[in-house]
Amino acid sequence: LPFRAESSAVVMGRMRVGIVLALSLTVVSALDWVYDERVAAANTKESRLTVEKEHVYQHQLRQCKSRMRAQVDAMTHKRSKWMTGHVQCLLRENAPVHRQEEVLHWICSPEGANSTCKGIKPGGAHFYPNTTSDHLQWAMTSYHERHRDEFHNSYRSCWFGGIAYLVPAPVNVLYIASSPWETDGAGLLALSGEYPINLQQVFRIPSGGSASFHFTGLDAKYDRKAETAFKAMARSSDPSTAVIEVEVSYDFDGDGVHDRTEKSYPMKVEQSSEFHAVVASFRTNQAAGSPFQDFEKGSVWLRILNTGAADLEVLEAGERTPSHVQIPYFPY
Repeated sequence: LPFRAESSAVVMGRMRVGIVLALSLTVVSALDWVYDERVAAANTKESRLTVEKEHVYQHQLRQCKSRMRAQVDAMTHKRSKWMTGHVQCLLRENAPVHRQEEVLHWICSPEGANSTCKGIKPGGAHFYPNTTSDHLQWAMTSYHERHRDEFHNSYRSCWFGGIAYLVPAPVNVLYIASSPWETDGAGLLALSGEYPINLQQVFRIPSGGSASFHFTGLDAKYDRKAETAFKAMARSSDPSTAVIEVEVSYDFDGDGVHDRTEKSYPMKVEQSSEFHAVVASFRTNQAAGSPFQDFEKGSVWLRILNTGAADLEVLEAGERTPSHVQIPYFPY
């Protein structure tokens, strides 16, 4: 066939069509990539929210089981026959036997609390049933009833290394019971007896970071003679210094708005291999928001900030220490 030369205009037209097609394919590929990335991000967010909801559900389930068990212990258990006080100090059912023996020895020995334990000695009115747990239950309750008015913090007469809890639980002491599972999530605060005895996990707060915790559904009367307090065990593993600042916010009516916020003075945490107690002092005269009022299904938010140069490690509540925030409300 004879060769037919094409004009330059036709060639340029075909080149333009090719370029347009190539660009179109590139744009479509880019849009597909963006769509895939957005779908992946949405799936990741949905998975994270599912995990968070599961954490909250499991914690609420533990709280419900703990309350039910405490009510049964307080109302129907045989120990209630001689536990006549309105507030009872109960032994956790999962407390290790060796810990029970240690606490019983401490309560009854001259080297410890030097309490009178005649009631559980041979011939005593409460010697039977002759088990460590029954003897310890009697000794803890006896100790609590004698010493509960001596301590400013209600948990101190019924703690015993985390193996005991109060029923009903005082609402003015909230324990750090669950670490934040996401950097933008919040851990949980709990009443006495509503978290595992072997919790004692460590959560890390990086320099410039913070960790938040909350408790909801609180009904309580304001105690004008009390103040906000915070205590936890903390350490810094870096040569530089970590600095703790604590914020406690109050939502009195449960509408989600922080009605009052109190901030503590900065507290230095030096490098150490051991955890040391950190006790916060709050600047109550510089509190933001409205004055205190009674809680009606309200909430408490605890925020721990690290404004120092080193990372900070803090212990949850557990056997070694009752890491907690105390609020100025009557315990019952």
